[in-house]
Amino acid sequence: MASKETNGDPRVSRNINFGRALKTALHGIGSVIKNERAMRLHLFCATVFILAGIYLGLSRSEWIWLIIVIFWVFYCEFLNTAIELIVDLIVEKKYHPIAGLAKDVGGGIVDLAMFMGLIVVAFIFQPHIWHQLGWSTQLVATLLY
Repeated sequence: MASKETNGDPRVSRNINFGRALKTALHGIGSVIKNERAMRLHLFCATVFILAGIYLGLSRSEWIWLIIVIFWVFYCEFLNTAIELIVDLIVEKKYHPIAGLAKDVGGGIVDLAMFMGLIVVAFIFQPHIWHQLGWSTQLVATLLY
């Protein structure tokens, strides 16, 4: 069991209330956005998809799926960042093949999430875009239903 002694350093003490816990969590979110280029790209894409959804008038269920995949990609990016930071902390500046593999697996998590997200986004937006272009969506409707 971990010792409760913190040597007076408040950064290693347990959050004593919800407000402090929320503040530290928001600091972590801000740090990821500030320091991770990929996260900023995910935020940009999410903004584009949300604006496109507003413009195209997505249904309630389409919004639910869009928000799920956006936050799933965010979650995976945060998980990958945490993996990378922990690995870097443990190995410091030394190379170790298992450390490299752990980072590769973390990156793979994000890639799989993005791939899944792109498939869901394609299924959501395709009929709306085709409708805007005046193309028939009967083929897709036949395949899906």
